[in-house]
Amino acid sequence: MSVRSVACRDAVDAPLSGASEVPCAPVDRGLGIEGFRYSCRVVAQPAARVRPVVILGGSEQDKSSWAPQTKLLSSLGTVVTVDLPGYGDADFLPARHGIDFLARAVAHMLGELRLERVNLVGVCYGGMVALRFAQRYPRFLDRLALVGTRLTIPAAFAEMARRFEELRALGENERIAAIMVETFMSPPGLGRVRRRAAVSRLLYRQFLRRATQEAEAAVENIARLLGHDVYRPLPVPDVPVLAVTGEYDTLCAPATVREVAGLFPSASFTTLREADHLMPLERPAEFADLIGRFCAGRLRDELPYCNAVERAVHRPPRPG
Repeated sequence: MSVRSVACRDAVDAPLSGASEVPCAPVDRGLGIEGFRYSCRVVAQPAARVRPVVILGGSEQDKSSWAPQTKLLSSLGTVVTVDLPGYGDADFLPARHGIDFLARAVAHMLGELRLERVNLVGVCYGGMVALRFAQRYPRFLDRLALVGTRLTIPAAFAEMARRFEELRALGENERIAAIMVETFMSPPGLGRVRRRAAVSRLLYRQFLRRATQEAEAAVENIARLLGHDVYRPLPVPDVPVLAVTGEYDTLCAPATVREVAGLFPSASFTTLREADHLMPLERPAEFADLIGRFCAGRLRDELPYCNAVERAVHRPPRPG
C-alpha cells in the first residue's frame, strides 16, 4: 500500500491544515439503517482547511450529481455526497418513513464515517432534511447551508404532484417531464438565467427517465413530501447558517428562503444572480465558491455573483 493510499484512508476527518493537496479518489460506501440499504461517496482531502462538507441533494439528484461542485470544494476539505434511502441507488423507501427517518439516516452515516462535526449543505428537499437534522442532531454541526429551502410545500409542487398522477395513468411521460421542468425552473421572461437551455434539457431527460424507469420511487417520494410535516417548530442550534437561492427562484421564492434564515440566531441570507431554483446547476462554480467561502468563514458582504449578503433578522417560531 502506498503512502498516499494510507493518507487517503485516514483523511476522511483529517485535522485542518493550511494548504490543500490533490484530493483522494472517490470512494463509495455501502450502508444500512433499519433494513434499508443506502450509500455515500467520499472524496477525502488529506490536508483539509475546513471540516468535511456533506451535501444532501434534492429529490431528483443522487450522489453522482455533485461531481462538478465536489471537484471544486474538495480543494478545501473532504466532501461527502449521499443517496439516502428512497433516492439514487438506495433501497426503495415507503412513504410512511418521513423526514425524521431521513435525518436519522444522515446521523447514522456520520457515525459510520466517524465524522464528529461537519459543514452540512442541504439543497431543496435535502434542505428540509438538513433543517430537521439540525434540530435533532445539533452536536454534529459546525455550519449549515440551506439552499432553495422553505418551510412549506409550494402550491406549484402540490399541483405538479396532482398532474403527475393524472398523466401517469394516461402514460403521458413526456408531458410529465415537461411539467416538472416548468415547475422547477422560472418562466423564460422573468430574468436572465445562466445555462437555461442546457439545464432545461438536462432536467427534461432526468424527469423523463424518472417517469418511465423509476416511477414507483418517484410516486413514493412525492407522497412522502405531501404526507409529512416538512417543518416543525423545534429548537435550532446557534451555529453559522447561510440560506440562499437564485434571485429568480419561483419554486422557493427569495422571501420564503429569507424566512428560513430568520429561524436561526446567526444566519445570513443572499441570492445568486442570474439563477433560479436550479442555481447549483446553472452556476456550479459560483455556487461552489459561495459554499466554500461560507464553510471557511470567509463569506463577504459583496460578491460579484451574489446580491447583497444580509444578516437575517432572528424571528424564532412561536411555541405551539
